[in-house]
Amino acid sequence: MTSAEGFTKGRSPRYPRISLESAIGYARRLYDEAHRASVDVDTAARLMGFRGRSGASQIALGAVRQFGLVDGLRGDIKISDLAMRILQPGSANEEEEARHEAAFSPEVYDKVVGHFDGELPRSDEPIKAFLIRSLSFSKSGAEECIATLRKTLSDLEVFRSALRQDEPSSVSSSTRSHELPPEERTDASRSAPVQAFPPITPEAYELIRIPLTRECTAELRLVGEVTSGAIDRLVQYIELMRGVWAED
Repeated sequence: MTSAEGFTKGRSPRYPRISLESAIGYARRLYDEAHRASVDVDTAARLMGFRGRSGASQIALGAVRQFGLVDGLRGDIKISDLAMRILQPGSANEEEEARHEAAFSPEVYDKVVGHFDGELPRSDEPIKAFLIRSLSFSKSGAEECIATLRKTLSDLEVFRSALRQDEPSSVSSSTRSHELPPEERTDASRSAPVQAFPPITPEAYELIRIPLTRECTAELRLVGEVTSGAIDRLVQYIELMRGVWAED
């Protein structure tokens, strides 16, 4: 882990304003359209789904850069070797290692996790205090940084859990499956689907329908406790996605 040097007092440090999983999604769009060719920033924004350079596209591209998914800080940019290990991995282990490397590529994430010896506290308050007092974050910036950091680490764990579930659950269960002749195996023994997440029951969320125009209605599902911070981040996400959703 790196030290806290390089963060100037009074100046807010850069941090990804979207999670790693979202940044990978934008990198994938860029790769699908341009492969590994170098493109200018305006072209990259359009290939990522925006109508051109805007605040939202700058946020997205900034995160893609900070996670190390593109090369080139100024002028033309292109998909990085690290991104290729995620988008076109030679194995699941290679992708897992690349995702872990990308998750800690942002300098501020590296510093936060290092400060807490590799494990974030359950409460946001100690992290917020460290960001504000040691790294000169504003209160709102610290809260957003914590949210995207936790989302990035959560996505990383979900990916690892999915890999573990794809492996045979035990030697004995695998052996029992092979001991059964094909004609005696049930449908369940032939193919048991792996479920990465428990199903969400109707009681687990509140569904809100919002008429936007005569032809468009939004359906919003709020899972868990709805806090003011969660609503603020929802508004930020909608603003970020404006360029993707807007009609040409």
